[in-house]
Amino acid sequence: MDNSQFTGADFAYTCSSKTTLFFHEKNLEFAQPGAINTGISLRVALPDAQPGQTAYVYLVDEKGTELMYLPAVIDAERKITIPLSAKVNLNIKYTIDTQKGA
Repeated sequence: MDNSQFTGADFAYTCSSKTTLFFHEKNLEFAQPGAINTGISLRVALPDAQPGQTAYVYLVDEKGTELMYLPAVIDAERKITIPLSAKVNLNIKYTIDTQKGA
């Protein structure tokens, strides 16, 4: 994730990945929650995705419960853009491309 727009605030986060039989998943967890107070979009790289594929973004509360936030289409650079007004934990899920390498 590009932090260049995140000046004057704490935007520390961790990112982890996992793959199951059918899905890839990226988990973003901010060190401190709270409002951002400006119109910021996160641009997240998904290098193992295919352009045109849909990724599903979920908000995750402190109990680990996921709430559907929005679908995002993966662009030609294998990235998605997510509008965000608060530092909330996110799970990004997308299917494994079974045609890759074919």
